[in-house]
This record gives sequence, C-alpha cells and structure tokens, in this order.
Amino acid sequence: MERTKPIKMLQNEVLLRRLVMTHPKRPVIEADLSKLKAGFKGEQTSDYYVSLLPQNIYHLLPGLRLKDGDFYFQMDSVIITSKLIFVLEVKNIAGTIYFDLNNDQMIRTLDEVEEGFQNPYTQVQLQKKHLKNWLHHHKFPDIPIETLVVISHPSTILKNTDHKLQNLTYASNLPFEIESTYQKYYNKILTKKDYLKLKNKLKRSNEPLFLDILKTYQINKADILTGVHCPECNSIPMLRIARH
Repeated sequence: MERTKPIKMLQNEVLLRRLVMTHPKRPVIEADLSKLKAGFKGEQTSDYYVSLLPQNIYHLLPGLRLKDGDFYFQMDSVIITSKLIFVLEVKNIAGTIYFDLNNDQMIRTLDEVEEGFQNPYTQVQLQKKHLKNWLHHHKFPDIPIETLVVISHPSTILKNTDHKLQNLTYASNLPFEIESTYQKYYNKILTKKDYLKLKNKLKRSNEPLFLDILKTYQINKADILTGVHCPECNSIPMLRIARH
C-alpha cells in the first residue's frame, strides 16, 4: 500500500491554482499547504527507513483513517507483524523541541520564537486505544500494540530535562528500534490466515477524509476561476465579459 498525498493537500493545491493572487484567503491556504507538504515529506522519510526492514515480517500501511464507534481516528503509519503491531506518529519539525509532559505539550523553538504543539505522545496513545477497540470490534486476536513518536527532520534537536524520553526515535533509527522491540516478543499472535485477513481488512476499512474545501476556507464559488490552465505557464486566463 503506497502512501499517497492527503486529499486536503491535493484540494489546497487545486484551490490555489483557481484563486486570484490577491484573494485574501491565499495566505492561510498557502500556510496550511506548506504544513501539509512538510508532514507528507516527513512521512515519506519514515516510509523509506521502514522499507529497509524485511518485507516478509513487517508490513507497512500508511495514512490509515478508521472508524471506532462514532469517531474516526487517523494514524500516520501502522506496521503489522505476526507478534505485534506498531503505530507511528511522525513529526517533521525543525528547530529545538522540548516535551513538557507535565502540561501535556510539545514546545518548539525556532529562530528564538516558541510555539506550542499537541503532545504527540498523547496523540499516539489515543490512536492505540482506538485501534485496540477497532481490533476487538472486528474480532481479531488480542495482539500487543507498541507506539513510537518519530522525528523525521534530521537536524531537530530534542531537549527534555524533566523526564526520560521513551518510545521516541529519529527516522534514521527506525529499523533498529523496530527490530529491537520485535525481538522482545516471543509468541506469534496472528496465524498466517489472520495476518492476511487483518492486512486486507485494514485496507478496505480505510476512509480518507474528504472536506468541502470551499466551506472550510469560507470561499464563495464565484471566487473560483474557471477555464483551462495554460500548458506553458499553468495559469488560467481571466475572461472579460464585454458589456453593451
């Protein structure tokens, strides 16, 4: 299962091509697209290092969005093995990162500016809880789930003076971290039949998020440029309607 661009990322790319350069919502959409691109690049980096693992043991399912009861949950990466499942939360953030676990927050410092982010440890633990519920609902064996927070930006500096950081690794260390954890488990929980069944069920159950992108950014349909892109400059000629 190959990782594809998030639908919102594709929608933003198309939307920007259909908005005039002076539209007041362009800066917000461009900023969101930049974050989406950074996240996607980080996930691709993570995928590369996971691909170095033996494919007959570790099966990667990227970007799964599943339903647990009335709620949807999305995981950056899921790796299935016969012994356990790995859930990865990937962060592609430059600068210096500090995990304030007491206040359940991740703080990034870049160019002397501090910015708060949701704690990825909390995110991945919630995903684990949802996945356990999902597996139970679909009557799969009770298989262990390990979580990892993955830092994909190679120059990111990690700082934490209050707690010893666990289940945290740089993307380049993923193959070693995953294999080391895998070796700690001795029993195979999934039979070959269960393994294939789970892999296929997860793929079929994936429900990518599709937003009403105009409603999301409160843009009127009348603001969208129509017509065909110029093959040379990729612009859309603005048609002028003659008035009589």
